[in-house]
Amino acid sequence: MRGDIIYVDYELSSWKYLNNKSYYKQTNPILTYNRKCDIIKMGYVCKGGGSAYGGDWRPKDENSKRFFGEPNTIKINYVKGNKGGYKVMDKYNSEGKAIKERHLTDHNKSNKHTDPHDHEISWDNNRPDFSSPINYPNGSIPEFKKYDIGVLPPTPENDYNPDDYKFETLGEFKLYLLQGCNVGFEWHGVEYGIEGHNNSFDIWIYDKEDIAEGLTLEQTLDFEFDGVKLRDLITSDEVIIIERIA
Repeated sequence: MRGDIIYVDYELSSWKYLNNKSYYKQTNPILTYNRKCDIIKMGYVCKGGGSAYGGDWRPKDENSKRFFGEPNTIKINYVKGNKGGYKVMDKYNSEGKAIKERHLTDHNKSNKHTDPHDHEISWDNNRPDFSSPINYPNGSIPEFKKYDIGVLPPTPENDYNPDDYKFETLGEFKLYLLQGCNVGFEWHGVEYGIEGHNNSFDIWIYDKEDIAEGLTLEQTLDFEFDGVKLRDLITSDEVIIIERIA
């Protein structure tokens, strides 16, 4: 299957969903014509970016397009979000892939990020994987050197459409978190943020405080918001994705 990568969520193939045929109909109408036993065998598959057997990763949304640029250059890009967005500086290698990104913001979490802070970007897994934030608490900030700088004009804030950044499946959300990317979402009128590196994840309320630190991925997915586990709400229509950097 060449083309878009597919996210196979084996959790939704488990026996606990065996009798919940309507669940598959609601989350993936493409499979509704299959018999229930066929769905159990197939797993849960959805569209994303890349290839099913090692082809090139493809950007899923406008924010993700910044990971490709002119080879051997630096560009100032704008990451859109419904909280206003922010500028980043991306350094591209000879293949035109971003290998380092500077965030010109502290993401409203000054105890975790300096303004600015950097992320190294690895493509070892054939997708952009972020390192832990490289902070500069003493104010000694190295320059992005060597390459010419191009500038992408900021995109108007009202161009951000949260529906374009929704997670279609739990598998897609897991992969996103494992890339070291942070996500912001609104649930029942409260705005939350999640970020993790090396299987250690933190959850916070925007502009307030951390509510959980040092969680594993599974503990993060099982964390409850108003009595609902994250794994059960993140793909819900009630969730508004307010920030998604990749």
